[in-house]
Amino acid sequence: MDVRTTNIILRGFQHSLTWSGRVSRGEFLRFAPVAVALPILVLCLIPDRPRAWHLAATFVTMLPLLSAGARRLQDTGEPGHSIMLPVAPLIYFFTLLWFIGAGFNLTFGGTPWFIAWPLVFLFWIAFPVVCLASLFWFGPVMGQLLVPSEPRPNRYGPNPLEVTP
Repeated sequence: MDVRTTNIILRGFQHSLTWSGRVSRGEFLRFAPVAVALPILVLCLIPDRPRAWHLAATFVTMLPLLSAGARRLQDTGEPGHSIMLPVAPLIYFFTLLWFIGAGFNLTFGGTPWFIAWPLVFLFWIAFPVVCLASLFWFGPVMGQLLVPSEPRPNRYGPNPLEVTP
């Protein structure tokens, strides 16, 4: 690995929590394999931990990839929050699990079951719709990551290929 690629990868991790701005296609394509491998590596290194640890580790290690993806989408002129559309079912599913737990707590904590459980039921009914929508958006969002940069400054900042680091 050459020094330029190493610097790009380090810069990608330094901007893990930066969701504004733009990143060029070349930088994203050099950083993405490392950012994809990181959650997989972390999950392999903590096999005997509770599932909550796995969930937390996965979300924390996915932040650099999601952040770089958001900045890459902004580089093409698309809103950066669109990067969350393909992973929406995961977020929705874990929120559903939380709602089920909350339904138990609300039912046994004083809130009537006829208020708590219909909310859980409606949330569960909508899950297939969220999965279908995610499948619909996966291709366009992933394809947009591979489109060339907008040649001029856009509402998210100057073109990263025209700015000197």
